[in-house]
Amino acid sequence: MKRRLLFMTFLLASLLVSLFPSTTFAQTPTNKGLAISPPQQFLEVDAGKTVQGNVTIANFTTAPLTVTLSVEQFSVADYSYNYIFSDVKENWLHFTQTVVQLQPNKSAQVAYSVTPPGKTAPGGKYYTIVASATLKQGSISSQVQVATPLYITVNGPTIQTNKLVSHSISGFVVGNVIPFSLDINNTGNVHYTATTTGSISGLWTDKSTVTATHILLPGTTRRVTDDIPSPLLPGIYKATYGYSTDSSKPIISEGLVVYTPLWFYAVVILGSWGLSILIRRHTAKKKLSQATDSRQQQYK
Repeated sequence: MKRRLLFMTFLLASLLVSLFPSTTFAQTPTNKGLAISPPQQFLEVDAGKTVQGNVTIANFTTAPLTVTLSVEQFSVADYSYNYIFSDVKENWLHFTQTVVQLQPNKSAQVAYSVTPPGKTAPGGKYYTIVASATLKQGSISSQVQVATPLYITVNGPTIQTNKLVSHSISGFVVGNVIPFSLDINNTGNVHYTATTTGSISGLWTDKSTVTATHILLPGTTRRVTDDIPSPLLPGIYKATYGYSTDSSKPIISEGLVVYTPLWFYAVVILGSWGLSILIRRHTAKKKLSQATDSRQQQYK
């Protein structure tokens, strides 16, 4: 009896945990070290013309810093979209100053200009603005760097084409979300954003949708992973997911998803256990009734 009680307690606890997700408390953000903002910038410029921009660098340390600004080019690896940095081949970007003295908890804004040559073809160019400084803690010195990417579009007849290389969605789900992935190839000559969407439909749920935007660089394939919130009840659902851009029609895929949350297994186990008890009791009563009838027949 004690074992049965412990078993039921464990199943009920599992059920409650699956119904009520854990809560996390946000910590108060603290700035430390060297910082640069904005986190990314987008500029458009005509070939042979100049466009202006600026960045803000900040010293969140307890000592003065000498900050040096420099420029690198960047690209991304296919699928993972990890940044790849390289030396500048054509430096279109020039700062008004490359060295800034910053006192503790102070910031400074530095202007720059971007001037592509007159015969530059339309399309995208990608730089990274890097701020470097040396931090000292006692006798130990360390070099720190922070960076912000700069997405430049040279105006003209840009091409914003794409294709879906592959796609997938989890067909069997027990958690709170239904993951899916899209491999999107940017076949154009300029960067743009793709908006992913996902929804599910079934007998016992309204449509549940999710949207997110992801930047795509020309000549690369990006693996985009997102998820759709799981429905309330278990069952078999139709999932619709895909993406769209400002210049292309939505590309949509479909798939079936079997959703069986953890609490569903607890209910099945508890129900089976309860059913087995009822069957055993019914069988015992039936045997007792048969034994009673047999004894009565003997005394007749």
